[in-house]
Amino acid sequence: MSKRLVRMVTVIGLGALAGCAAQTDVRGVASAQVIVAPASDHPGNRALSSAQVAALSAWINARDDWSGYTADIPDHPILEVQIQGADGQSSNLMVYQRDSGKITAYLYRGHRIAPMARHLSPDDLTTLQSIVNSP
Repeated sequence: MSKRLVRMVTVIGLGALAGCAAQTDVRGVASAQVIVAPASDHPGNRALSSAQVAALSAWINARDDWSGYTADIPDHPILEVQIQGADGQSSNLMVYQRDSGKITAYLYRGHRIAPMARHLSPDDLTTLQSIVNSP
């Protein structure tokens, strides 16, 4: 393999890896609705208040280690929130907990085919659940 080809492949590979980690910005959220929220006293399919929407936006924006690479997404989320942006763009935040206890959040933004992903600690999950389940 020529040195030039090796350099080109390296540059392309590094560029692709750079796209795997991204900061997520969900400013301008107009509304949000909980679709799935098991293990709570609050039923699913309910709109979040403006205070909950602001807290949810802050929670997502405070986590800047979302990854653009995802694989092996489980079947049934433990939490799903539909987010409507002020620009009319829809997003979904879906949280899954595997049998091993590992918790992962997936954020589908607008027309993205693949979601952004982030591993959550149990404390992250508790905070997120308290945001969407607060009165």
